[in-house]
Amino acid sequence: MQNGIVVAYYLETALPFTSLRSFALCALVSLLATTARADDKREASRLFEEAQKLRADGNYPAACPKLAQSFELDATLGTLLYLADCYEQIGRLASAHRTFRQAESNARAAGDEKRQSLAREAAEALERRLPRLNLVPDGPGELEIVLDGEPLPRERWGAVPVDPGEHVITLRASGYVSRTDKVFAPAPGETRRVAIAPLAPEKRAAPEEPADEGGGLSSLHVGAIVAGGFAVVAFAIGAGLAVHAQNTYDDSAAFCDAANFCQPQGLELREEAFDFATGADVAFIAGGVGAATAIALVIVSATRDESAGLRIVPAIGATAGIGIEGRW
Repeated sequence: MQNGIVVAYYLETALPFTSLRSFALCALVSLLATTARADDKREASRLFEEAQKLRADGNYPAACPKLAQSFELDATLGTLLYLADCYEQIGRLASAHRTFRQAESNARAAGDEKRQSLAREAAEALERRLPRLNLVPDGPGELEIVLDGEPLPRERWGAVPVDPGEHVITLRASGYVSRTDKVFAPAPGETRRVAIAPLAPEKRAAPEEPADEGGGLSSLHVGAIVAGGFAVVAFAIGAGLAVHAQNTYDDSAAFCDAANFCQPQGLELREEAFDFATGADVAFIAGGVGAATAIALVIVSATRDESAGLRIVPAIGATAGIGIEGRW
C-alpha cells in the first residue's frame, strides 16, 4: 500500500495533463481496490478450507465462526449454505433458519434456482423444530423490546424463533424506567409464553415548595433595619457634634467681649464650633434620609406581607431615638 501512495504522488506531480493524471489515478485506485479484494478472497478461501477440515472432523462449533468470517470477507452463496448447515449441526436452529432464508433470497437474486430450492426446503424443514418465545407485555403502547441487542418489531412479538440458552430482553418506553429481563429458550419445537411485567414510571422531581415568607426576614425587612440603624447612628453622631459645637462656642466666650470682638484664640474656637455645627447638620440630614428610607421600606413590606406588623416608634431612655417593632 505504501508503494501505491508513492506511485500516486509521482503520477500527480509528474504527468503534465490533468485528464491523463486523473485517468492514471483512477486506474491506480482501481488496481489497489482489486488487490485488496484479491487479498480478502485468499483469506476467505483459507478460512473456508480450515472450516471444511473441522467439519470433516465433526468439530462444528469451531467450524461455524470460520465460515462466518469467510462469508464476511467473500459473500459467496456456497459459504452461506455451509454456514446455515453448520448452525443446524450445533443446535442453533433459529440462526440456521434465518441463514437458510438469507441464502434463499441471495440465490433468487442470482437466478440460481437449484440452490434457491435447496435453501427453501431446508428452512421449511426447520420450521416445526424452532424454539419460540411468545412475548406478552403488560405496559404502555409505545413499548420497545430489544432481544439480544436487536430491536424486535411488534409484529414478531407473538412467535420469536430463538437459539438455545439464555436470552436478554431489554424493555424501553418514554416516561418509564428501562428494564432488562432474562429468559431461557424452550425445547425445540416448543413455544414459551413470556409475560412481561409493566415498567415502573420514571420518578419526576417534586415541585419546589414555595419559600415560607413568614419564616424569616425578607429583603425589604433587612433593608428597613439597615436604614433604621444607619439613621440612629447618624442622629447620635449629629447630637454629639452639636453638643461639642455648643461647648466649644461657650469656651470662646472667655476670649471675646460683649460686642463679640474676639482675640485670635477666641476666633479659632468659634471657627471650630462652626465646623462641629456643620458636621452635626450633615449627620442630622443623613439620619433623616435613613429614617425616611426605613419607613418607606416598612410600608412597602407591609403591603406585600399583611402578616408583617412593623411600625416606627419613638425610643425614650438614656438617649432619645427611634425604634422598629413588629412581628416577622
